[in-house]
Amino acid sequence: MLFRQKIKPLFLIPLFILFLSIPEMVTSQNFEGIIQYEIPELQDKIGTDQLDYMIKGNMIRIEYESGKSRSTSILYETETEMMFISIGMLGGHVEVPPDDVQLNFMDEEPDFENTGETRTVDGNTCEVWKATIESNIYHYCFMPETADFILPINSVTAGSVPVWAGVNLPDNHLPLEVNRVQDGEEKTVMKAVHFEKKELNRRLFSILEN
Repeated sequence: MLFRQKIKPLFLIPLFILFLSIPEMVTSQNFEGIIQYEIPELQDKIGTDQLDYMIKGNMIRIEYESGKSRSTSILYETETEMMFISIGMLGGHVEVPPDDVQLNFMDEEPDFENTGETRTVDGNTCEVWKATIESNIYHYCFMPETADFILPINSVTAGSVPVWAGVNLPDNHLPLEVNRVQDGEEKTVMKAVHFEKKELNRRLFSILEN
C-alpha cells in the first residue's frame, strides 16, 4: 500500500531526513552491496546506532530498528530524488517529494584535502581526506567506489544534525569511517562495521514489494 502524500518539512518528525554527499549534478553509483554502519550519535536521535545501508543501481535502501516492534526502511531513487519512508507498525509508505527533501540540505561546503594516507576498515582500504567544519577537524576515509549517502535524523531542524553529516563529499565517494580530531587524538563518529560487495535482489528496492 503506497500513501501518495506530500510531506511538508514540519511534518518530517520524527524522521527528518538530511542528505550527505548528494551534489546537484552528481548521482553516479558504481557500488552494489551492503554496508552496516555504526554511528553513536544516532542512538539518542533514532533509538539505535546501527544502520543497514544497501545500494543497487540508482536505488538506496536503509533499514534500522529503534525498538522491539518498530522497524523503519527508507528507499531513495537517485535519478528522480524521490524518497519513500516505511515504518513497520504503520504499514504502507509515505512519499517525500524532491522539493521537500531539498529544503533539508545544509549549506556547509568545506574544502576537502586528500592526505595521501590510507587505512583499512573492516578489511577494506580507504583514503583519508581532511576537512575543517565549524572550527573542528574531521578525517573522512573514503572507499574508491561512489554512491550517495543518506543519514536519517530524528530532529525538528537541520541545526541539530551533526556537522560532519551536513556537507557534500568529494566526488561522491562513500565514507567507511569519519573521525573528529581533537587535541591530536581521533574520536570515531561513524564507522562501517561490516562491508560486503554482492548482488542484491531488486525486490529490496521496489516500492510495491516493501
